[in-house]
Amino acid sequence: MPEVTPWDTNAQQFNVHSATDRFEIDLNKLEFGVAANVMCAWPAVRALIDERRAQLDRALHIVDFGCGTGGFAQQCDDGDDVVTGIDVSAKMIATARASTARHIYYYNGGEQALNYFLHQDVIAANLVTNYLSSLTAIAGGVARSLELGGRFFFADLNPGYVRECLRQGIIYSDPEPPEHARHAILHFSDGAKRVTLWEPEDYQAAFSDFGLEFRSLSRPLLTEEFLRRFDSQIDPRYPRALPRYGIYAFEKTREVRNPWQLSDAAQQISQQSASL
Repeated sequence: MPEVTPWDTNAQQFNVHSATDRFEIDLNKLEFGVAANVMCAWPAVRALIDERRAQLDRALHIVDFGCGTGGFAQQCDDGDDVVTGIDVSAKMIATARASTARHIYYYNGGEQALNYFLHQDVIAANLVTNYLSSLTAIAGGVARSLELGGRFFFADLNPGYVRECLRQGIIYSDPEPPEHARHAILHFSDGAKRVTLWEPEDYQAAFSDFGLEFRSLSRPLLTEEFLRRFDSQIDPRYPRALPRYGIYAFEKTREVRNPWQLSDAAQQISQQSASL
């Protein structure tokens, strides 16, 4: 029986799929934060994937880590790619399987599940790393999963944006002074989650130990389309002039011994994944 996780309580809130057409994303039903991810972070990460596909001039093997209900996995698939979605929430995985294309494979698991899917060209993660208390596990999993030369593209929360929200007393809370905050509590309609504010040097230090080298960081502003569409939901104190996200690209430049060993069952899953 799948393990129940705290993220199961957010499965409905993060369900981006239309009730009438499971292959369409329904922006009208989404809360502000989820809609911002879909309309502003997802396109930036997808652009990096599209650029990589063009560079290689072929279909890609892609893992969407922290795939939630499968919306991004479906969007980044150009039809010929081999796409796998991984999420720790069994409830979200169940929604993803019921709501997206059948050729996208979904697996319920955390960072170590990355060890099961080898020879990947791209691993993507949207708003995942901030919910990790350590970067070691994801760095090790990404490094093992990627091909040499493979890319890790991900979106995270801009620490400067979160600290300004703390100063304004909106969305987040934390007992520490905002200017020194390394953590914050993000308040959802379905509960609250602790986030870690990772700086670029945190990622570079953790990932370089596993052969993952920094390639780029951009901090796009929320789009005008998003701001117009959700204007009525935006608190007047919201820091519109600050980028909400960081969009990172790392490349696997060398092989590093991984501390995790694959079990027989994991090797079998890996072989099945590679043959897709």
